[in-house]
Amino acid sequence: MLINRYTDQPPQQRSSALNTQIQNIEQQIDTLTQHETQQNLLRSATRWHEKGERNNKYFYRVIKSRQQQQTIHSLKCSRTNRILHDSSDLIQETRHFYQQLYTPEEVDQHAIDQLLNNIPHDVKLTPEDANDLTSPLSQVDMLDLIARAPKDRSPGLDGIPFEVYQHIAPRSPHFCSLLLTILRQAFDGFFPESWCQTRMVLLFKKGDPELLANWRPLSLINADAKLFTKLIANRVNSFLPKLINPYQTGFMPHRLISDNGWINQVLMTNARHTSSSSSSPSPVAVFLDQEKAYDRVHPTYLCQVLRRFGFPDSIIHSLSTLFFGTQIHVSINGWLGSPFTQGRGLRQGDPLSPLLFNLAFEPLLRSLLASSLRGVSLKSFSLRPQYKANPAPVHYYDTDWNEQQHLDPISQSLSTAPPNIKLLSYADDLEVFLDNPREWPILDDLLFQYRKASNAKVNLNKTVMMPLSGGCHEEWLSLASSFGISIA
Repeated sequence: MLINRYTDQPPQQRSSALNTQIQNIEQQIDTLTQHETQQNLLRSATRWHEKGERNNKYFYRVIKSRQQQQTIHSLKCSRTNRILHDSSDLIQETRHFYQQLYTPEEVDQHAIDQLLNNIPHDVKLTPEDANDLTSPLSQVDMLDLIARAPKDRSPGLDGIPFEVYQHIAPRSPHFCSLLLTILRQAFDGFFPESWCQTRMVLLFKKGDPELLANWRPLSLINADAKLFTKLIANRVNSFLPKLINPYQTGFMPHRLISDNGWINQVLMTNARHTSSSSSSPSPVAVFLDQEKAYDRVHPTYLCQVLRRFGFPDSIIHSLSTLFFGTQIHVSINGWLGSPFTQGRGLRQGDPLSPLLFNLAFEPLLRSLLASSLRGVSLKSFSLRPQYKANPAPVHYYDTDWNEQQHLDPISQSLSTAPPNIKLLSYADDLEVFLDNPREWPILDDLLFQYRKASNAKVNLNKTVMMPLSGGCHEEWLSLASSFGISIA
């Protein structure tokens, strides 16, 4: 650069006018670099940035990677198997795929009743919980909600990010009053029309990129609508552990996916040490794969589940209207398709969706826990809750084997033997423990009942069976082969 020829000279050898000119140019370059960095931060949606540290090559790599993850070059037509390349064809095929996926099928009321009957009678909201859930929102709480909203997130169809609300709300009493009125009315199911308009983008997962089943839909929701669902999510989170069984660790306060990992490790170690040399089959873990789990939740089923858990009718009506009356606009490579109605499914990208899914999934988990499945015994192990206030059986401790001594114990043993472990779950990822092949029909019947009740669908050809002791008995091999299940 020309400027380098002069900046390499010592300042005392340059004229004062030249020094001033060089300083001005350097300040302009620094300002432009800062501006470019801020633009790249927004485009890459990354949080890696420290004051005085700028690496735009890094941001460009992130942007390019995310663009590649969202760009659809071609799709296979589900009706003709023809490969599509034209933008209008890509949008039409994607719209057709998700319109079918979001069209609900009829549910079986008897199946719903059977699942709900397996939830213990005392597992529901107290009157105080219900009042807290529907209590009027104060302006102080609203401003706190806005201040805590995440930055650098893609906005919805209106194009307004959280940063606009964070800038205007503390400065405009009129704006605060209007937004507070809108959020309060939302509790009764009255929304602005814009809340029922959602832009949906697709993120590639893995597999064949020409198959839409290998792309994950992500709903970009308007920020004001997201403030409301975040408010409900915060309130639901305060009592959710009372409703969800302790074997579900997904999106639950004080529960981690690593808890499931520790339990699996202990169960496998226990199975290897206690397995006999007899010819009878040893226990297995079955990892069930659900097809589009969030996208298949039926509104009738979800409403009845929420009612069974004691949610107020006003909240049920509000959430049902908001989630199942939405108009979806598919966005492919920057092009927006015509809208269609989402008749079922929980939109991914909404802070409330994971909690609603946990509630929708809970009747199946409670039914499995109440069933005659034996599960897996811990025999020589003693059960240790990680959190004294939460009776969740999340950690186990072995007093005899040195390899488990690093699990910091709260207590060395309990006065009673730990219960058999029947299942572990992380959101929609369900692992069921079967003691012997004769228990498979019990699991199969409950999965069929759950499908009839909720529209859920289990992919047996993506389901995996894992022998806990290492070797797989031929009875398990035969069963897995007949259902198309893989062996780990």
